[in-house]
Amino acid sequence: MNESSQRVVDQCRAQGMSVLTKEEFESTFLLDADARTRKLSYFCLSNDLELIVDAEAGRFFFLPAKSDGGG
Repeated sequence: MNESSQRVVDQCRAQGMSVLTKEEFESTFLLDADARTRKLSYFCLSNDLELIVDAEAGRFFFLPAKSDGGG
Protein backbone atom coordinates (compact mmCIF):
# COMPACT_ATOMS: atom_id res chain seq x y z
CA MET A 1 0.00 0.00 0.00
CA ASN A 2 1.43 3.37 -0.92
CA GLU A 3 1.57 6.30 1.50
CA SER A 4 -1.48 8.05 0.01
CA SER A 5 -3.74 5.02 0.20
CA GLN A 6 -2.53 4.32 3.75
CA ARG A 7 -3.53 7.90 4.64
CA VAL A 8 -7.07 7.16 3.36
CA VAL A 9 -7.29 4.12 5.64
CA ASP A 10 -5.89 6.03 8.62
CA GLN A 11 -8.31 8.94 8.13
CA CYS A 12 -11.27 6.59 7.90
CA ARG A 13 -10.31 4.86 11.12
CA ALA A 14 -9.62 8.10 12.99
CA GLN A 15 -12.34 10.38 11.58
CA GLY A 16 -14.89 8.00 10.04
CA MET A 17 -14.37 9.41 6.54
CA SER A 18 -11.74 10.34 4.00
CA VAL A 19 -12.56 12.69 1.11
CA LEU A 20 -10.38 12.98 -1.98
CA THR A 21 -10.60 15.38 -4.88
CA LYS A 22 -10.57 13.96 -8.40
CA GLU A 23 -6.86 14.78 -8.69
CA GLU A 24 -6.01 13.14 -5.36
CA PHE A 25 -8.04 10.05 -6.26
CA GLU A 26 -6.36 9.71 -9.66
CA SER A 27 -2.86 10.15 -8.29
CA THR A 28 -3.49 7.66 -5.47
CA PHE A 29 -5.43 4.93 -7.26
CA LEU A 30 -4.99 5.38 -11.02
CA LEU A 31 -1.70 7.08 -11.83
CA ASP A 32 0.54 5.68 -9.08
CA ALA A 33 3.38 3.48 -10.32
CA ASP A 34 1.94 0.31 -8.76
CA ALA A 35 -1.70 1.04 -9.70
CA ARG A 36 -1.64 -1.68 -12.36
CA THR A 37 -1.07 -4.33 -9.73
CA ARG A 38 -3.55 -2.90 -7.25
CA LYS A 39 -7.32 -3.15 -7.60
CA LEU A 40 -9.60 -0.54 -6.06
CA SER A 41 -12.20 -3.17 -5.14
CA TYR A 42 -9.54 -5.20 -3.32
CA PHE A 43 -8.37 -2.07 -1.47
CA CYS A 44 -11.92 -1.36 -0.27
CA LEU A 45 -12.68 -4.96 0.70
CA SER A 46 -9.40 -5.60 2.48
CA ASN A 47 -9.69 -2.36 4.48
CA ASP A 48 -13.44 -2.68 5.13
CA LEU A 49 -14.22 0.56 3.29
CA GLU A 50 -16.88 1.65 0.85
CA LEU A 51 -16.40 4.22 -1.88
CA ILE A 52 -19.03 6.82 -2.73
CA VAL A 53 -18.47 8.97 -5.81
CA ASP A 54 -19.98 12.43 -6.21
CA ALA A 55 -19.29 12.95 -9.90
CA GLU A 56 -20.78 16.44 -10.05
CA ALA A 57 -18.60 17.73 -7.23
CA GLY A 58 -15.57 15.68 -8.27
CA ARG A 59 -15.27 14.17 -4.79
CA PHE A 60 -14.53 10.61 -3.71
CA PHE A 61 -15.71 9.59 -0.24
CA PHE A 62 -14.25 6.60 1.56
CA LEU A 63 -16.33 5.48 4.54
CA PRO A 64 -16.08 2.50 6.87
CA ALA A 65 -18.24 -0.26 5.39
CA LYS A 66 -21.54 -0.75 7.18
CA SER A 67 -22.03 -4.13 8.75
CA ASP A 68 -25.27 -5.86 7.94
CA GLY A 69 -26.01 -6.18 11.66
CA GLY A 70 -27.05 -9.79 11.22
CA GLY A 71 -26.97 -11.78 14.41
